[in-house]
Amino acid sequence: MTAEAKTINHYGRFIHPEVPTGGVVQVNEINSEFLNDMMMEGINTSFEAFVEENGEEKAEFFEQQSDDEILVGFVKDKFSGEYKEDDSQPFSCVILESTVHILRSLYVTYGEPCSPCCPGQVSIGEEGSFLAYSLPAEAYMHSFENEYAITPPVYVYKPKKEWLRIQGEKQACTERIRELRKMYATDKMEGTRHAIQRESSYLMLFRQYSTELSIAERDKTMVKQRTIR
Repeated sequence: MTAEAKTINHYGRFIHPEVPTGGVVQVNEINSEFLNDMMMEGINTSFEAFVEENGEEKAEFFEQQSDDEILVGFVKDKFSGEYKEDDSQPFSCVILESTVHILRSLYVTYGEPCSPCCPGQVSIGEEGSFLAYSLPAEAYMHSFENEYAITPPVYVYKPKKEWLRIQGEKQACTERIRELRKMYATDKMEGTRHAIQRESSYLMLFRQYSTELSIAERDKTMVKQRTIR
């Protein structure tokens, strides 16, 4: 964190260079396959409104338009009927006709604050020093069909508290496995019936703790690759 970093008023929205805010990327700068997958999996709000008005039986008559709003990483609240960001997904974004607005994400990149039409948001693909929520790195991989795709550096955003939690899980799993191995070795040396009875439970616990450890190691590796914390 730099001493010079300061909060700014960006057309009525306050943003700080080191605190992630909404990211904006041009549709034609995204890998075409990744974009198509998002549009297939996302929620077309125009389609939803059409079905609500005309019924499911008329759904096949809906004609998608280029300016339809597509929600990705959202879920419909069963009580209010409104769409809200789905925290179980890696990111939440809104696809419009020419831009994609990333509202929440596990990933961040750097850019410059947008024009007045997107207050409080950061333009991805422009060199800058403001953190913005981003799509994952594969979204920007060049494809033969899309020569305009950009390749901004993408980082996994893990607050320090989350980093410490992963470290603690790894240490706890390591200690569990070490203790089980000691107990197992002692039982085997004694050659008792007790050792044979416990062998299957030892193996089951070994697998459980080894899985936990591999998950913690994987998460730590993700954090260490390109981490901001």
